[in-house]
Amino acid sequence: MRPRAADAEPDYVREFDSRQHVALVMAHLGLPEADAWKMTMARLVGALRAKFPQIQGDSPGARAPSIVEMEEALAWHDKVLAAAPQSKR
Repeated sequence: MRPRAADAEPDYVREFDSRQHVALVMAHLGLPEADAWKMTMARLVGALRAKFPQIQGDSPGARAPSIVEMEEALAWHDKVLAAAPQSKR
C-alpha cells in the first residue's frame, strides 16, 4: 500500500483485508503480530495519526513551496541575474 499524496482523494475499497492492516501495524508501529491482530481500527487510526501527523493548512510546512515551484523560482532568479547589469551585482 503506497501513501497517497496530501492533495489526492482517498481511495475506497470494497473489501477489507485484515492481513494488510496487521502488516501495517507491525511495520509502522512495531507491535508484535499477536497485538496487531487485537488492535481495533479506531486505535490503529489514532496511532498512525499520532506517529504521522497531517500538516495543517496554516503551519509553516504547509506553506513551503514544492520542489517544482522552488526550481521555477531559482530559474527565474538566475534569469534576472543574467539580465542585470554587471555593476548592480
